[in-house]
Order: sequence, then structure tokens, then C-alpha cells
Amino acid sequence: MIRPATTADIPALVALGEAMHGESQYARFPWNARKVCGLMDWLLANDDGLLLVAELEGRVIGGFLGMVADHWCLDTKLATDFALYVEPGRRGGIQAARLVKAYREWAQGRGAPEPELGITTGVNEAATARLFQSQGFRPAGQLFRFRGD
Repeated sequence: MIRPATTADIPALVALGEAMHGESQYARFPWNARKVCGLMDWLLANDDGLLLVAELEGRVIGGFLGMVADHWCLDTKLATDFALYVEPGRRGGIQAARLVKAYREWAQGRGAPEPELGITTGVNEAATARLFQSQGFRPAGQLFRFRGD
């Protein structure tokens, strides 16, 4: 089941976020649980924030963090994600697709006609791209990162 998160879900979502961090290319940087809690609190308190959980048999197994904001130079809104995560043993099931669908519907309902999703963790990129494309998302550019020489 996909549902809006509550403050009671934050500890489980933070734990999932830490697991995602450990799998990702960002694992070389220190994890900041306090900062993540602050972001989740903000998402819950603001109409332009989205915090969802995927729940199975009463246990949080995944989550989605996103937001809507005015485009910097257009009279439209953009929606973007901070994180999408489903615990490893539940990947490949329907939960991630349901989280993406709920995000898309929420974003469009908030006036963002073309929500965006990114893949920057380095985890299961090909499978994640297939998931996003199966939900109607299409590639829309490239991301570059400078890491020095």
C-alpha cells in the first residue's frame, strides 16, 4: 500500500534512507540523519512537499521524497524528487511503480504538468530507468559531475 507519510514514519524512512546512502555512490560522504529528518519535517509541513511510504503488512518498505516549485523563468511549476527507495528484498515488485505513479499524480495535481525524476545514486540505474519509462517518463538530458583530476 502507498500512503502519505506521517511523523511516526520518519524513523523508518530515515533508516531506509541510510541504507540507500550506503548502497550509493554518495557513501563516501558522511550520512546526516538530522538533516534528513529536517527535510522530511519540511515536506510534511508544506503543501509543496511530498513524503510517501510504501507499506507491506504494516511495515514501511519504501519511500518517496519530492517537491513542487515554481520554475525559475517560466510561469509553470516543476516537480522533482529527492529520493525513491525500496528495500532490496522488495525491488522488482509493484511498490516502486506505485510510488512513482502516486508522485506523478500528486505533482500534476499541484500544477506541475511534467514531473521529473533523476537517477544519481549509481544503484541499479538500468532497472530504475526501465521502471521510470514504464511509468511514462522519458529521458530529458544528462547530468555531469566534476570530481577533480
